[in-house]
Amino acid sequence: MTGQITSLDQALTKTKSHESIFTNIITRLSFQQHAARHETQKVDLINELHDRIGLPPIDHLREFEPLTSDPTADKRQEELQSELEAAKQEADKLRAAAQDMEKCLRLAAQHSKQRSIKLEKQKAREFAEVQSELDRVREELEVERRRSGLYRAVRSAGNLQCPLIRVQMSPKRLELCSTFDRLSTRYSVDVMTSQVALMTAIVVAVLPFSALRIHMTLHDIHRSPTNRNQWHSTLT
Repeated sequence: MTGQITSLDQALTKTKSHESIFTNIITRLSFQQHAARHETQKVDLINELHDRIGLPPIDHLREFEPLTSDPTADKRQEELQSELEAAKQEADKLRAAAQDMEKCLRLAAQHSKQRSIKLEKQKAREFAEVQSELDRVREELEVERRRSGLYRAVRSAGNLQCPLIRVQMSPKRLELCSTFDRLSTRYSVDVMTSQVALMTAIVVAVLPFSALRIHMTLHDIHRSPTNRNQWHSTLT
């Protein structure tokens, strides 16, 4: 008896489980049928709307997945990001150009300062050389002034001894001396007269004697034997 009851309970339990399974299947089928009818209604509404606005009809609904981000916003963000990167690169280029310009300006200022110092030193050196040359010329002028006084004394007195003074001559004086040597050869002046012409050329290099006066002096010495003997006795 107990075994029969147990078997009946098991059969009842199986029957209940089968009923539950059947119920679930029926529920799912009814839900699917309802969902299908609902989807069909949606498709019909969409096709009606498409027919009104001139769009082609559809046969099923598409499943839309939720968007994680807005494509338009992403595109705009990419544009802004690219513009920002370009602006950063341009700023870096401008900063580098400004640094190069500052470096060039510093180098130019340093070069200008060094050049100014070099020019000042060169100017001071040239000024010292000119001052030294001026002092030397002044000394030579003083010597020639004294020599000119002796020369005038010789011409006035006629019997004054006038020793020759050797002075270092410049190229200009040497050129004048060669000119008077050619004049002496032209007028056949003797050796002593050439010495007188040389002394006169030294005086002319500093004092403002004209070439005509020198020519007249040499011509006068050559023409007058008395003057020639007088110069000879004076220089000897």
